[in-house]
Amino acid sequence: MRKAIIFIFAGMLLLVACGQRHTAKNSIEQFLSENLQQPDDMTILHFGRIDSTRIISDSIIYNMRESTSKLQYFNKGINYAERTSNQSLLFIRASYIIGKDTLESTFYMDKTTQKVVAFKSIVKNAENIR
Repeated sequence: MRKAIIFIFAGMLLLVACGQRHTAKNSIEQFLSENLQQPDDMTILHFGRIDSTRIISDSIIYNMRESTSKLQYFNKGINYAERTSNQSLLFIRASYIIGKDTLESTFYMDKTTQKVVAFKSIVKNAENIR
């Protein structure tokens, strides 16, 4: 009986995690389509697994927002979700191509995985990736 309860509980956790990842993927795709200068030029390659963190401070969020505002691919004045104090954030990594460049980004999201609080990106040349 005890093994059955553990098995059912593990299965429920797996279903919740898969649903959460699916919601995060959809939210990020929408975020990118709203905030990229040329969203039609984007091809998503991969989404990583979803995880949580508490070590991202408000100053780190500010710095991430400032540095991504300088990337040529994104519109100015991105509307981010606000973080409540001491709120842990969920994050997921994504790789996508824009033009000839590959971007690897980490998106930090609220607990619902419906809103992006901040993200950071590394731009790589697509020819070096393939």
